Amino acid sequence: MDRRYVFIGLALIGLVASNLACNAPEPTSAVLTDAPTSSPMPETTSPETTQAPPQATTTLAPAATTTSATPTRTPTPTATSTATPTTTPTPPPQGAPLVISQPGYELVDWQDLPETGEWEGHLRIVFSGGRPPYTFALENNPPQSENYLYIRWRKCKNVPLTVRVWSGDGQKAHQSIWLVCPSK
Repeated sequence: MDRRYVFIGLALIGLVASNLACNAPEPTSAVLTDAPTSSPMPETTSPETTQAPPQATTTLAPAATTTSATPTRTPTPTATSTATPTTTPTPPPQGAPLVISQPGYELVDWQDLPETGEWEGHLRIVFSGGRPPYTFALENNPPQSENYLYIRWRKCKNVPLTVRVWSGDGQKAHQSIWLVCPSK
């Protein structure tokens, strides 16, 4: 039975030594002090009293460390892939200032809708400047690419409107106009 304790003690020492060897920056050796002594177990005189077997104790002295300059490894740069550069679109060159001229429109056609009492027609916005392509809108209607804007109004009264133009170079212009009914 004494040998079993010795083997357990040696196994623990080996485990501690291997743990220190794995974690230490340089190889170190463990120093064993207070080696366990093996002594036979005392005989028991009575069945009621038994003695516990002696405990083996091991104490490891701190490992001596030496300070030496160890070279630090610099990681070798690895090739990395770079994304393909994207081109930023260059805005078109700025044209002359975008301006809606007076009166701001040209009436293309205008006709009476007899059953409704309303009139309808088309107008074009008169402007200068900017760069094509142009976009046009009348009042709060959606913008369109054609400068031929539809209008419908009641009883051929004068019509207050707002016309809008956007140019391809990022300029915009708007103007309030007063469409005069041509039949009056």
